Amino acid sequence: MAAARTAGRSGLGDDLTEEDAEAHVHGVCFKTGPPIRTGVEVEWLVHDRSDPRELIPPGRLDPALVPVEVPGALPGGSRLTREPGGQVELSSRPAESVAGCVSAMAADLTVLRTALEGAGLVLVGSGLDAHRDPPRVLDHPRYRAMERFFDREGPWGRTMMRRTASLQVNLDAGDDTPGITGYRARWALVHRLGPVMVAAFANSPFSEGRPNGWLSNRQAVWSRMDPGRTLHPAHHGDPRTSWVRYAMDARLLCVRPGAETPGGAVDGSPDGLPGPPPGPRRTGRRHPASPSGSGCAACRGCAARPSRTSTTTSAPSSRRCARAAGWSCG
Repeated sequence: MAAARTAGRSGLGDDLTEEDAEAHVHGVCFKTGPPIRTGVEVEWLVHDRSDPRELIPPGRLDPALVPVEVPGALPGGSRLTREPGGQVELSSRPAESVAGCVSAMAADLTVLRTALEGAGLVLVGSGLDAHRDPPRVLDHPRYRAMERFFDREGPWGRTMMRRTASLQVNLDAGDDTPGITGYRARWALVHRLGPVMVAAFANSPFSEGRPNGWLSNRQAVWSRMDPGRTLHPAHHGDPRTSWVRYAMDARLLCVRPGAETPGGAVDGSPDGLPGPPPGPRRTGRRHPASPSGSGCAACRGCAARPSRTSTTTSAPSSRRCARAAGWSCG
């Protein structure tokens, strides 16, 4: 099966076959090297200091962030970005130690908090906004496509995009040895540690202003979304093989502007594509697509899926393709 696409940063040609895509994902993910670096991405809800139920329009948030967006304003070198519902995110530079990563992020957070306080705004570190259902404030083709795609299966995609925030730790995949520094052992370890991390960082017990039985309502949202992007990959001795299968089995979410596909999805919109297949997870192959805009099929959103009565989960994630694996908690 082939899908036409425009050449991008991946270096792939116009005629991308399924075999080409599999080889590309296999080659760019789990790049090996000494497991040294640590990075972190921290997302925050933004509330009014006096009323957590008040919606914060872009006209109020944007001016408050201007001092932070000046080059050099963040001493630790983090990158400031916005999320669809008005959340803000700081992404650190890779650090040579955990302590160095934490120190740099703490310095940048101080600058961000100070800027927002001047506008009567505060950062709230909760996995789910317990009081508000804000509109999408970013009108980007990617977010429009994501919203339409997730709407097919319920409100959970919109909730994830607009009301959730998380902490994501990024680590080197590891070297190509069979020991504890090897990427195979680290891949297995992150599966085992996932439930512990989700439980340890669960901090969103409220939805619509009251408890509903979940310690992490963000986790509840992720568990109800597209399982092709939120369930863990099937076990395989070779993480690359496992991730290739996982990436290729994902349903098409969007196509970059200017590309064409037999399914009819163009200009970042999945209009015209068939609806979700029946059952919790499809088994056939599909064209790769990435909601992250990186051009790599392996860049997915990540989350673990708990049972209704337990915090036990099992799932990996990879917010970055190159030598990184991350977990997303909140």
